[in-house]
Amino acid sequence: MRFHSREVRALRTWVPTLGAAAPRLVAADPGLRAVVLSEVAGRSLHGAMLPDLQERQIFRRIGELARRIHDSAPPRPSPDGAGPALGNADRRLTAARSLLAPGTRRSSAISSAGRRRCPH
Repeated sequence: MRFHSREVRALRTWVPTLGAAAPRLVAADPGLRAVVLSEVAGRSLHGAMLPDLQERQIFRRIGELARRIHDSAPPRPSPDGAGPALGNADRRLTAARSLLAPGTRRSSAISSAGRRRCPH
């Protein structure tokens, strides 16, 4: 149910900003977990043999659409600021607590661990 409601919310809110490149939500039924979408103009490129120039133009348009998709989605903050990375760090710090020098603050340990993993 969670995925269905998230999909419907996206189709009602940010997908319309993509214009004619995106389908429109026609109907949604949470009981059936179903959505009905409008048809999108165009044709499948599966198996298409295209001249190089036309293929490059199509891939450029696909890239532009991908950029619009990424730009159109609203930011998704983690609940209470606790994303998966922080939870992962908490679990590892708890497991490694005996290895930390006495008085080491949790935030210092996380910062140090992050610096060790990040390429310079």
